[in-house]
Amino acid sequence: MALPEPFGPDSLIWQHFGSRLGYLHGAAYGILQNMYPALGAGVTQHSDVYDDPWDRLIRSLPQILGVVYDGPEAHATAERIRRYHEPIGGIDDQGRRYHALDPDTFFWAHATFVRAIFFGIKIGGTTLTPDQKEQLYRECVDWYAMYGLTMRPVPADYAAFCEYWDRTCASVLEPTPAALRLLALFDHFGDVTYPGVPRWIWRLGGPLIAPPLRWLNYGVFPPVVREKLGITWTARDQRRFERVMRTLSAVWSRMPPRIRWISRAYAAMSREREAVPK
Repeated sequence: MALPEPFGPDSLIWQHFGSRLGYLHGAAYGILQNMYPALGAGVTQHSDVYDDPWDRLIRSLPQILGVVYDGPEAHATAERIRRYHEPIGGIDDQGRRYHALDPDTFFWAHATFVRAIFFGIKIGGTTLTPDQKEQLYRECVDWYAMYGLTMRPVPADYAAFCEYWDRTCASVLEPTPAALRLLALFDHFGDVTYPGVPRWIWRLGGPLIAPPLRWLNYGVFPPVVREKLGITWTARDQRRFERVMRTLSAVWSRMPPRIRWISRAYAAMSREREAVPK
C-alpha cells in the first residue's frame, strides 16, 4: 500500500497539532499511554523516563511532530520512529508477552495523540463541524499509515474511534506500575529539573507549579480512568476546568507564533511562508 502524501498547511492536523499549550496536559496522555499494559511494561523495562522524564519528552515529541510537519522528510521521520521501537519487547510483571510494534499497542499510543488534538480543540472553545471532525480523523489515520504498519486496529471513522477510545479506557487500561510512577512524579516535581532552567530555580518553583498542573491533568482523564486511579473529581472541578482551559486558550491565541508553536511546527510554518512567491 502506498504511503500517504505528507501534510501541508491546508490540513486540519497541521493547524492544530503543534501548539505548546498541549504541554500543559501532556502528562495525562503520557499516563494514559502507560496504562495500556504492554506499553507500560515497555517503558518500565526499556526507558529512563522515571529518572529523566523531560529528556524523554524532548527526544520523543519533536520526532512525532515531524511526521506531520517535516514535509518531504516526513516519511523518513516516521520510518525512524518505527525503527526505534523494533527492539522493545519482553514479558511484563503479569507474565504477558509484549512488543512495542504490536499493532494494538502501537495504535493505542497513536490514539492518545489523536484524542489530545480533538480534546484540545474542544477545550479551547472551538467547535468542529461533523465534516471537519471526519476530515481531521481521516488525516490522523493517514498520519498513522505513514508508520507503515498494518491498519487492522484502526477504527473506520470518528464515531468508531470514540467507541474504541471509551472501550479501551473501560476494559483494557490498568493502573500499571508505569502509570502510577508517572503520576507520582507530581509529588516531587522540584526534583525533575527542566532542561535550560537552573536547578535552584526549578527546585523553588517546581513545588508551586505541581498542584495546578496536576489538577489540569486530572481534568483530561476520562471519568472511568480517574476512578481506576483513585482520583476524586467533582462537577465543580469540571466546570472550573473548562473555564480555565478556555481562558488559557484565549490568552494563548494572542501570543506571538514563535511562542505558541513547538519548534518543529514553527519551523515548518516558516518554511511554508518562505516558499510562497512574493
